[in-house]
Amino acid sequence: MKVSRIDFKAANAAEQFLNSIHESGFAVIYNHGVKVDLIQQSYTDWQKFFRSKEKLNFPFNKQKQIGYAPFRSENSIYQKELKNLSEFFNYYPWGIVPEQLKEQTFELHHMLEKIGETLLSWLDATLPTEVKQHFSMPLANMIRNSKTHLLRIIYYPAITGSETFGEIRTSRHEDSNLITLLACPTQPGLQIEDNQGNWHDVAYTNEDIVINIGAQLKLITQGYLPSTMHRVINPQTHSANNVARMSMPLFMHPRDEVMLDKKITAGQFLHDFLVKNGIK
Repeated sequence: MKVSRIDFKAANAAEQFLNSIHESGFAVIYNHGVKVDLIQQSYTDWQKFFRSKEKLNFPFNKQKQIGYAPFRSENSIYQKELKNLSEFFNYYPWGIVPEQLKEQTFELHHMLEKIGETLLSWLDATLPTEVKQHFSMPLANMIRNSKTHLLRIIYYPAITGSETFGEIRTSRHEDSNLITLLACPTQPGLQIEDNQGNWHDVAYTNEDIVINIGAQLKLITQGYLPSTMHRVINPQTHSANNVARMSMPLFMHPRDEVMLDKKITAGQFLHDFLVKNGIK
């Protein structure tokens, strides 16, 4: 599966982006305008939070889907007896956040959101007419004033070798949303699955943002854009990459009332997805 690495400022970036996500559901962009220093400092400061007892002051609210979720608290979607080897913090601009992380986390959320708006406007311009004719409104309009763009800060501790057999950092899954923007993870491990069930590494540098399509956009485009299964695998216990890993995906969602097709709203789709997968 080919995942293109695209210069965000290139004249033909929109066409390259559509071609990549149509083929694989994924793309990688660079020269996007988000300061690498902001991303790296965010990782450094959030890692300190995860390694402190302060995280216990922000217990996860399952109803609102905000706050801190402890290590191994998230089940594998397809193998419920297994856990993901991660802990995370769900952030919305209207939600809770440690005071010392408030300003930079808001800035990162805002900058990623603006890039997401641009990417969706590219799709509005480049998707085939026969695909767009089914839209209830342009994609860029669907996310306008949405309050459900979730930034998840994820911390994966180093692998000790004592983990339950079969457990990995993030198990096989698809995203529930329109489009995901992943500020470059601090370590490798991200893989995507092809139609034959084979797994492929996704390559990225610390200057990149990884983009992937979620289940909502797959539905809206009637499968023209695939919502590709992906996972994060463990490093070998004694490898150089066996250190803590961090990532920060922004999951972009339409407003709840937006119709994804003639039968379901974005809010109902998300609720059903979370309940089905035991997340809510």
